Amino acid sequence: LFMAKHHTRTTIVVIHRFPEFYIWNIAVPMLFLTSMGAASFLIPADALADKLSVSLTLLLTAAAYKIVVSSSLPQISYLTIFDRYVLSCSFFLVLTVIVNVIDNALVEHMEARYATIGGWLACAWLRGWIALNAHFLRVSFAATLDGTAQGVA
Repeated sequence: LFMAKHHTRTTIVVIHRFPEFYIWNIAVPMLFLTSMGAASFLIPADALADKLSVSLTLLLTAAAYKIVVSSSLPQISYLTIFDRYVLSCSFFLVLTVIVNVIDNALVEHMEARYATIGGWLACAWLRGWIALNAHFLRVSFAATLDGTAQGVA
């Protein structure tokens, strides 16, 4: 009777992603595009057409950019940190349009005492935008540092 000996070999492969390409080619342009949405808050509230032309142009630019960038991202079944960031940027651009419309409606159709609410909405948008970017910076650096960069790119 033969006793067969089985040999096992374990191989460990360590793969590191360098997210600089994704940071400079996806995150930074989306950061700039969405940040420019804040410029629409500086246009007078009664100039809704001008405010919406800026906001909607940025929204369409971000949508086109998302389509172009998706070809350089891996085709996977879950959302990465960059996917979530791009979706959040799109959400903030839609929110920019909504805030501009509300601001115009308050100035045009409400009493003068409600005119400052548009400024408060713009400040809330800006605070949310800063908080979102701080959150994504923290999450992406934490994932990179502890080696669980599964969702970074």
